[in-house]
Amino acid sequence: IDSLTGPITLTQGASGGGVAFTIDNDDVDKRALLLNAANTTADILDIDARPLTTANAIKIDANELTSGSAINIDVDDALTSATTKSLVKIDYDKSGVTAAETINSTTGLDINLADAATNHADGTVTMIGAQIDVDSANAQGTIEQKGIVLNIAADGTGDANKTLGIDMEVVDGGTDIK
Repeated sequence: IDSLTGPITLTQGASGGGVAFTIDNDDVDKRALLLNAANTTADILDIDARPLTTANAIKIDANELTSGSAINIDVDDALTSATTKSLVKIDYDKSGVTAAETINSTTGLDINLADAATNHADGTVTMIGAQIDVDSANAQGTIEQKGIVLNIAADGTGDANKTLGIDMEVVDGGTDIK
């Protein structure tokens, strides 16, 4: 197929028995999927996963990654007008009342780096859970830079005995904060 004119809808019935749409690209140096969108005011990719209960809305399995990233967000901002934006936004709204003796646990960002190998004595392994670099080319104007902003129960609502700004456990003899 050289081109299709849309909109195009692909529907698989409830008993389709397999993946609804597969792209099998064996050309190792070409993209498998390119979305070339002219959108300016509508989402380019919209995933409606409301019925999802126990699987992942997006799963990336990159077991042979040697350089590059599993996710790469590259934003080149040359705007000179007033803007307010987020490069990654997690908006979680809990509205259900948690029942008595029920645990509702949510983690906004879960990073787990685990080295299960027995490394060579001359090897070097560096794992960084999160690296934040905030830098400006000059100090003209009002430059405000913050590495982390924590607002924990800032509205005054919370259990003071169970509310922590930072909860940290570091190996004995290690540096807690530097």
